[in-house]
Amino acid sequence: AAHAAGQTTPAPTAPQASGWDAFWQSMNEGMQKASNHPYNTNTAKLSQDIPDTTVEGAGYVSDCDPKKCAGADTNYYMKASLKSITIPGSKNIVTATPGTYPNDVKVHTFSEEDVTFYTRHLEAMKDAPNSPFGPATFGGDGSGGLLGPALMALPGQSMNLFVMNEIDPDYQKKGYAPTAENYAQKVNNKVQTGSRMAVSLLGNTKSTIAVVSKAGEEVFDPVTAAQMDMNFENVPGWTTNHSFNLFNIHLHGMEVAPHLFHPMGSSDPKAPWITLEPTPKNGQQCYCYKFQIAPTQSKGLYAYHTHRHGTESMSTWSGMFGALLTDNYVLPSETPTAVLQATNNPATNPASSQMYNLVQMSTALGLPFEDGDVYPFILYNSMWKFKGKKFVQTNPTSAQTFPSATETKEASTVEVNGFLENQIPTTQLSPFLVNQEYQPTLNATAGHMSFFRIFCISAQYLCGFQVKNSAGKNLPFHVTASDGITFSSPEYFSTGAINTKLSVVESGAKVMFTVSGNKLGKEAVDTVESLEAQDQAYLQIGPGMRQDVIVQFPTEGTYTISQTGYPGLNAPQVLANIVVQASAVCGTTGKGGNSCKAVSLTSYQFTAARDVSSVVARPSARHVGLDFEQQLNRKKAPFVQWGVADQSGSSFQPYAENHTDMLATGGTCATWTIRSKDVIFHPFHIHVNPFVVQDVQMAPVAGKIEYTAALAQKLLTASAFYNPAFSNHWRDTVMIPPMGSVTLKQCFDAGPAADNIGTQLTRFAGKFVFHCHFLTHSDTGLMHNFMLTKGDPITPPSTVPSLVPGDCTTCPTVDPCGLWLSKGCVKCPAGATVEGCLCLVPAGSVPAMMQKYSSSDKDVTATGAAGGLRLGRAATV
Repeated sequence: AAHAAGQTTPAPTAPQASGWDAFWQSMNEGMQKASNHPYNTNTAKLSQDIPDTTVEGAGYVSDCDPKKCAGADTNYYMKASLKSITIPGSKNIVTATPGTYPNDVKVHTFSEEDVTFYTRHLEAMKDAPNSPFGPATFGGDGSGGLLGPALMALPGQSMNLFVMNEIDPDYQKKGYAPTAENYAQKVNNKVQTGSRMAVSLLGNTKSTIAVVSKAGEEVFDPVTAAQMDMNFENVPGWTTNHSFNLFNIHLHGMEVAPHLFHPMGSSDPKAPWITLEPTPKNGQQCYCYKFQIAPTQSKGLYAYHTHRHGTESMSTWSGMFGALLTDNYVLPSETPTAVLQATNNPATNPASSQMYNLVQMSTALGLPFEDGDVYPFILYNSMWKFKGKKFVQTNPTSAQTFPSATETKEASTVEVNGFLENQIPTTQLSPFLVNQEYQPTLNATAGHMSFFRIFCISAQYLCGFQVKNSAGKNLPFHVTASDGITFSSPEYFSTGAINTKLSVVESGAKVMFTVSGNKLGKEAVDTVESLEAQDQAYLQIGPGMRQDVIVQFPTEGTYTISQTGYPGLNAPQVLANIVVQASAVCGTTGKGGNSCKAVSLTSYQFTAARDVSSVVARPSARHVGLDFEQQLNRKKAPFVQWGVADQSGSSFQPYAENHTDMLATGGTCATWTIRSKDVIFHPFHIHVNPFVVQDVQMAPVAGKIEYTAALAQKLLTASAFYNPAFSNHWRDTVMIPPMGSVTLKQCFDAGPAADNIGTQLTRFAGKFVFHCHFLTHSDTGLMHNFMLTKGDPITPPSTVPSLVPGDCTTCPTVDPCGLWLSKGCVKCPAGATVEGCLCLVPAGSVPAMMQKYSSSDKDVTATGAAGGLRLGRAATV
């Protein structure tokens, strides 16, 4: 192919083909003696004696009466319908560049005004007694724009969620679910199929289904629609009445009972999907979800989105999702000014609140932190077509063209394009929005802690985050949490370069990707060139993942947040502009200007951190080995075929609703190793319990795999993707690298609280799933059922420790000095003893702030030979 293309640079010498097998064998070392076969049960066994784990009171509400879904600590009522939403800033989206139209050298943008997105949308029911929603910046009640209602749910509490489907049942019903004809057109399309084959064959030499001609062109036997074997369960839209208007709801990252299958919490291996229908005909238009939030739930940013197999990609492109906040403090002003004592109540315990920790850190380090310094940054990617204009008539693999320049200017409304057009993709309009705007302008102050809460919601693309000044230089930042779970201390992402020159990779890319009619070669080379300058101050975030980031802007000026493009994964784009003003003390520019000095945050310890070491130290009952895999049978639909396989490659399984062959016992732990044997990222996500990422293995390894595989890995990952935020931390979603693996440790501990101090007597159990969070993969087979039992009963403590003797209600509840004391019936700090209303704290465990008070404040008195401190109010206060 290189010779045919007229290239004189010889291709690098490739190792022996056996190197690929040798690499995977080396990855398996240490696992061979472990019980790493993933399938340890079957549907027949699980069907013999099904335990009753269903959630009482949850289920379909046939008459759609929301009052039947009340009675929890928090209660929310929302509906799905079609809505027209104006997208601020969308008129600036470029729809055509010079040369798009004949004899046209202009850059065309969307229209004269911001366009309207006509879409499926979630919004609060106005006439229902909803609990308080989160701030409008996180979505409010869902009426102000694209974001769904911002829900609030605290650890240890209950939350009921009533959902009603009022989407027009006929919307996008005809011609949107892929057909055998569509898939035949796809596999016969040389450009689209050829690109897929060229990339996929690098990682899976056993999938040789194309012949390369002497001219360097792939040769495929034509496939007819009659020859196409349709796996309808994994063809989007086919099991949902040939439409994308049926859905259910999933609380992403939440430690709650399984809730995708009916009845909610069921342990029936054949339990069907919860499916909200758009008409009352079958009594399934409304559903009442009843959740008990685990007391172990971390306080942070989570989400909810639809999860009905076959429609989740289309509904995500539509915008059917929202934020879910589990912290009782969302903004700095909501946190108390005094230092609060830790309590046993998981809902109100300030020590477990990241926001409370951030406020305390800002005070301790002298960094201003105000409500205006908190920025929800919900990155959302949609796939649009102009409403009423059918770009693709019968062949979804044809390259889309826009209307004429005049028609583009006159366009006013867009809607989600079809599934296959989006997946390939031939859809040309695929903007990334921030919250509910295109390239919004944010305001910040130099020298402050600017706190970005990033959430990537995308059906098939990665999200990125980097901050640049007006000169194009990256700014460093600190990361404080991943997937809603706070780190033990902030982690610093510097601007030091971490990539070596990729000239060899670039040369190889020109050889490997130069295929007739394949544009991937140029995209690959362009990407390599842009990545050469990449540095560590960059986050690549997969769908479903969240990161909390603190940026300290040094001076006034205009900054940008942007993402780098990867071939086939997302386009480079400016995401937001930030106008920074100087503070009262620093941040001015020009003659006599004074830049705000950056403060290191890495030494500050967060009490909200979730312990990692105790989980790592626990034994694993099993070591589960899985491959996320694709097959490339051109006579099967969907094409490509996605599924899960064991690591011997002997049992490729596309998703099947009635098939459950993996089982875990509550209270035990498991080690997972999940691999991708292709040059494709996969965001792995599992429900109910989070996990600790322990190891990331990446090819290439010199001498282990073929050169082309090593090249592809370098090309698509570079070094920017892998950083401390991806290992040795808790997560609920993690990226599996191309040609590599992730090893994680998961303990199946989550369960409901039995009282208001978080006592746990049982665990969540039932049927749920793990899957790739590229929803176009999940919707077409890359998902698997999983069964969890409650395990052994949890024995409660034999005695409840006394909090304070006597009538504790007479103790003061507020301390004017801001010290830790026994407030009412609340327990004293760990290690303290109780005397009346006072907490006796040993001197060695007294925080530095307390030490300061002990030397200067008469209301803190030394007591005892050990020099402890008696914390409380003296009679003179």
